[in-house]
Amino acid sequence: MQIDVTGTVHTSTGIPTGDVLVSNGREVVRTDSAGGFLLPARPGDFVFVTVPAGYRAPAGFYRHVPPTATGGSIRFDFCLETFPEQKQDDFTIAHIGDVHLHNTWGGFEQPEESEQAAIAACAEINALQPRPEFAICTGDLPTRGFAEEQYAAAARVFSTLDMPFVYTIGNHEKCGQAETSQLPVHYFGLAEHYYGPPQYGFEWGKYHFISIDMNRINECFDEHPVYRGEYRKWVENYLAQLDPEQPKIVSIHTFRSSDDTAFLDTLVEANVIAIIAGDEHLNYRYEYRGVPYICTSSFIMAGQAGSPRGFRVLHLHDSVVATRTVTGGVQRHLAVVPSADSLEVRAYDTSARVESVTCTLANGDTVSLQPRGKWGWTAARPSTEETLGRISACADNGDSWEVSVDLMAGDEADDPAPTESWPQFLGHPDRCGVASSVLEPPLVIAWCRFLGGDVCLSSPVVHHDSVCIAIADDDNGRQQGLVALDSVSGEIKWHAKTTFSIKHTPAIFENTVVGLTELGECVAVELETGEKLWTRSFGSPISTRVLSSPLVSGGKLYVNGGGPVFACLDPASGRELWRVDDLPGYNVFWQQQCPSLADAVLYAGSGVGIHALDAETGATIWERTLWEGAFRITTTPVVGRNYLLYGSMDGTYGTIDRATGECAWKNTTPSSEKYSHRIVTGSAAYKDGVFYIGLGNGDVVALAEDTGEVLWRIATDMAIYTVGHAMRDEPGVCASPVISGGVLYIGANDGTLRGIDIADGTLIWSCSLGVPITSSPGISGNVLYIASADGHMYAFTPPRGYSK
Repeated sequence: MQIDVTGTVHTSTGIPTGDVLVSNGREVVRTDSAGGFLLPARPGDFVFVTVPAGYRAPAGFYRHVPPTATGGSIRFDFCLETFPEQKQDDFTIAHIGDVHLHNTWGGFEQPEESEQAAIAACAEINALQPRPEFAICTGDLPTRGFAEEQYAAAARVFSTLDMPFVYTIGNHEKCGQAETSQLPVHYFGLAEHYYGPPQYGFEWGKYHFISIDMNRINECFDEHPVYRGEYRKWVENYLAQLDPEQPKIVSIHTFRSSDDTAFLDTLVEANVIAIIAGDEHLNYRYEYRGVPYICTSSFIMAGQAGSPRGFRVLHLHDSVVATRTVTGGVQRHLAVVPSADSLEVRAYDTSARVESVTCTLANGDTVSLQPRGKWGWTAARPSTEETLGRISACADNGDSWEVSVDLMAGDEADDPAPTESWPQFLGHPDRCGVASSVLEPPLVIAWCRFLGGDVCLSSPVVHHDSVCIAIADDDNGRQQGLVALDSVSGEIKWHAKTTFSIKHTPAIFENTVVGLTELGECVAVELETGEKLWTRSFGSPISTRVLSSPLVSGGKLYVNGGGPVFACLDPASGRELWRVDDLPGYNVFWQQQCPSLADAVLYAGSGVGIHALDAETGATIWERTLWEGAFRITTTPVVGRNYLLYGSMDGTYGTIDRATGECAWKNTTPSSEKYSHRIVTGSAAYKDGVFYIGLGNGDVVALAEDTGEVLWRIATDMAIYTVGHAMRDEPGVCASPVISGGVLYIGANDGTLRGIDIADGTLIWSCSLGVPITSSPGISGNVLYIASADGHMYAFTPPRGYSK
């Protein structure tokens, strides 16, 4: 049933405004010289204007055709008010990822707790300098799309922002067909009731922003084909009305579940300069035909693969979008790392950028530290007889804070003397994490090097005179790749940049270093030079997500390619030896299982379970499906004598019989009074019938392989910032441990590397690195290598001349 919609667009002084875009969600027209327009509409349609640069719509930019309308005509007028404060260029906006208000995953026992968390996060955005022009959320405001109270909560939360709030619809807004609070609800009806049209555009300065509802465009969402065609057609019609030279920024919820590059091509060819998205609870950035696709992690709880909670600041200047990920919930952090030959300081604040760090001696002399990355500051340790000093941090908002520092040099480290190879994650194909070298505490820092990017789940691997690691650049995509350092001196030998970030550990085979990018590309470089040898892709970067580490054994390379794909390659050439494309899997962003191998059997996780494959042929020996609701495998299946140990998204962990695939026992991570959601992220180490693993509640535990009995437990401290999916402001361990002799070495979210007696759980030694540690150690000879999340690698050795 068609309804004729007429009206005018005029200024607040009554002057008609011509050439303004008006749409019904399908057709797009421009107002005439008298500000008038005519559009056909259907009952329930939105009619909306594109607010031009320099204006705002005080009475709203859209109107709703009553669902009960039966034909005829209806009139809608729109008023535009001048907005001279709006900047033309060189400004920032805040990008908010998934919010999930009223969720029970992130430690929120009561609905109002998540509201208060979101209000606090909004306050962090309000305090930014310069203040963003506006904030944009790319979907998943609610946890349940049919819960009207969650939209009301969102209205309360985002009314606290000191800037306009822009919204793009997500998939959690889907509410099916029902009646809620007298509102007719169909698919995304509640979201549209509170926030208006699912697709729209507006100008800000020289830029045109377009919000697109990918739910009804992506093939992966089960929507009526008519709607999908209409929404795609609106995008095409809308773009056709715009100046092709005007730079455009598109906001969507996700595109990862579709390989429809034709739609992306449409955007690229319309001079879209950036696409911003959410959904995946990850920080990452990649480029499609030169256009950055920018995904931002969750707003009030931590994301995947080391992505903390927070937001992103986008800086627009001269038609280029530069970005900065911001870690949420960190206030005036200042920590000193105990290094003998240098001052190593880690400083950060969510709402301010640290501009300077200074060491002041008791005699008044000062030493200025130099920045290294987002958190790091360094200077040569001053030659002085003074024993105490003050470290001060100053931020761009005028705030400053300080801590005392002991200026006495500590024990001098022994010279690093690596011996055997530690070629892959947890050292060996069975992922047992046991080093052949015996390295006992105490340890001191022999050297510290900044790698040029962030370290997510990647761990050092050692071969010959090199130690290698993978780094990520989720800000501007310039530094990501593989880095090799001299294993003795710590000097950087080469930095091989990759197209996409690598979030997990590389593997070394002879003179080849292999890493898996998060978007499904396997990259091999030469160990001595970093020269690229070969690449192999396991899927489209639009839809493939891989947070895994390759495995080397018997001259072969085994790769989890994401979702149902698993492959065996020749590490020298990248030639495919065999491939399995039908593992029952789900290509989801929380997959971070690495394969393990023992006795010619390969154990591969696929999100929904674990599969035993013949390592020579890829033939299935057995498979065990473990997906039950929130139960999804999140860790590497570590090989014990008779069982495999796994951890899952729902906080449970247990064992599976290696021979049969039958479940043996299952435990649940203990919850506290406040927190109940305890995802297990780190994998285990194994020695002599005992598994050792760090849990989402911050405990490190020893487990009897046969029974699951907890033999001992040691707690870690409150996280510097929370790492681990859906976690928030609590202790936690995302790193995997390594065993050397009788000592278990493991890092934690509290930034502390610990040495623990494996016999009884006694803490033997510890060292704080000032930022969370999600990396696992690599041990060779007298050296323990480890990296912190801010992109610093450390070599620890015993003190010079020390003997026990």
